[in-house]
Amino acid sequence: MELTPIEVLAVAGNESTYGTSKFATQFGNFFGLHGNGPAGTYYTPTNHVPVMMFPVQNSFLISGNVFVGRVGGFLKPGMGTNPQQFFSILNHHGYATGNSGYANYMTGKNGPYSLVNNCLDGGAQ
Repeated sequence: MELTPIEVLAVAGNESTYGTSKFATQFGNFFGLHGNGPAGTYYTPTNHVPVMMFPVQNSFLISGNVFVGRVGGFLKPGMGTNPQQFFSILNHHGYATGNSGYANYMTGKNGPYSLVNNCLDGGAQ
């Protein structure tokens, strides 16, 4: 499996509202991970969905490792060269389920993948 930082940062940006969401700032969960976390579990008030909580120190790294561990089995070598396929696979394995336009949104002109790519590329287009 070969993911580039762009895919990982795009998912984190989208899931954590670029590090500003309550899930990122209070719970150290930058990847929208559900289940029981190493620092506990937060249950959403509306539908009681368990959200993983991570220790504050190194929470981005720890939650990122959990994210890669969860999705790694669905990915194939060289996927970093096909972001549309990567986000389609995520969509079929728990991310933005019910949103058939997820891959298009993530890779669209102003989507998270494109924004991260532009930042890492120095804004070149």
